[in-house]
Amino acid sequence: MSNRLHNNANEFFSKIIMSHLTGLYTPYSVNRPLTQQEKIDQFHQGKPHCESKFIRDGDTVIKMNPTYLETVDRYYADKGNARLVTSIIFAFLFGGLVYGNLVFFEHYFYCGKELPSTFDMLFLLLFFPILYFCLKLTLKEWFKKTHYPIRFNRKNKMIYVYQVSGNVLSIS
Repeated sequence: MSNRLHNNANEFFSKIIMSHLTGLYTPYSVNRPLTQQEKIDQFHQGKPHCESKFIRDGDTVIKMNPTYLETVDRYYADKGNARLVTSIIFAFLFGGLVYGNLVFFEHYFYCGKELPSTFDMLFLLLFFPILYFCLKLTLKEWFKKTHYPIRFNRKNKMIYVYQVSGNVLSIS
């Protein structure tokens, strides 16, 4: 029972991560078969999708004219989420660092106790890798564009995909 529950949980979380955040924080898997969920989520021309009948924030058209239709990329609705998470983690770490320094200086200067304890050293050893992770995740969003448009040009029958790397992928 426990093993089956564990497998179902792993499958659930891998579907969420695979379907929603792949490509923004982790690279896409290529040359793989489509999952059952991807087959269900397929859109068919002229038919409304059974699960998403309402307009959502991520389904935004930026500009439309007689020549082209420009939409936002799939990550538009998720912009800022990584920064929120890393801000919370960083606030706790920074608070812990300040508190630890206050306790250290109080004990060292007022009580005459020894230099940093094992706990203090372990905290510092954990602080810097977590800080590195938070900064790396934050820089994935900072100094980047708010969205990367996808332009469908009707007249020359081209699709232009503006990528995070700065390249423009043209598909005919």
